[in-house]
Amino acid sequence: MTLDEKIAASIARNPSASNSTIAKNIKSSTAGDVARVRGDCSPATPAKSGKTLEAFRAVHDVMHIIERNVGIHLKESAERYFTDHEFREVCGVPGGNWRRFADDASFAEYRLVRGQHNLWASKKMIREMRRILGI
Repeated sequence: MTLDEKIAASIARNPSASNSTIAKNIKSSTAGDVARVRGDCSPATPAKSGKTLEAFRAVHDVMHIIERNVGIHLKESAERYFTDHEFREVCGVPGGNWRRFADDASFAEYRLVRGQHNLWASKKMIREMRRILGI
């Protein structure tokens, strides 16, 4: 396998890797060699700098995480419900952060609180569950 073939194979495996990263992984190649194989005009692809606020929010903003998962898993056509613990796991939120945000009034239409039990479901399903229980 020629150097150019090795570089092309590495690019195919990891197309978002920078030229210098690929060059480090292939013996006796340079970032310029990688750029040439890619057809870049510049000798090096600039490294990604920083992350977006949306990326931060997706990991750390618990309200945002719950809202996003309500939109995905509890849409009106959903025919499944989750226990509080199951939905927390689906959201990927640690237990210490969950209760403070999950009890927010903005999620009341998606939650059925019955004694010690919290169930999460679509608005339509929650209405039907309340009708069945007579509440």
